[in-house]
Amino acid sequence: MTRPPTEAAYCAASDFFASCGCAPPYRRPRELAAKAATTTISIIFEVADDLVRLGLVASLNRPGGNLTGLTSLNVEVAPKQWELLHEVIPAATIIALLVNPASPTRTESTTRDAQVATRRLGLRFHVLHATSERDFDLVFATFAQLQAGALVIGPDSFFFSRVEQLGTLTLRRGYPPDAS
Repeated sequence: MTRPPTEAAYCAASDFFASCGCAPPYRRPRELAAKAATTTISIIFEVADDLVRLGLVASLNRPGGNLTGLTSLNVEVAPKQWELLHEVIPAATIIALLVNPASPTRTESTTRDAQVATRRLGLRFHVLHATSERDFDLVFATFAQLQAGALVIGPDSFFFSRVEQLGTLTLRRGYPPDAS
């Protein structure tokens, strides 16, 4: 972990520090080190997670300090996605959530948000895990065993890169079930 602080110190001699990429949030030392290294250099970043939880900004509305950047709004939109799912498939009272435990921070925040949303909607939910393609058969077998009415795939680059495969597996098994 000596490299990011060294890069941050080097960038502190510049006018700004820019960081782009999709590294999982638990691998975000570069941005945290840059924030710790300076309060005067502009730091621009892209992070696909909750910037407040990561400690990069004070809030999304008013980040404060010298940091600015982009983030996906999955964290802010997640409760609405659960509400929409419930409206579209009202018969689905059991929901399965697929997460990647290799991304622990994202898995934790996604699971926590799902717990809050499903509890508020009166739904039961189960967490399913996949870290490789080999896990997909077990995921779908468990999904069927639970008699879940819907499968929510958590935000993760592993799943994004296999969206076609996951879609094909879902269609082969006839999910989501008819909600009528």
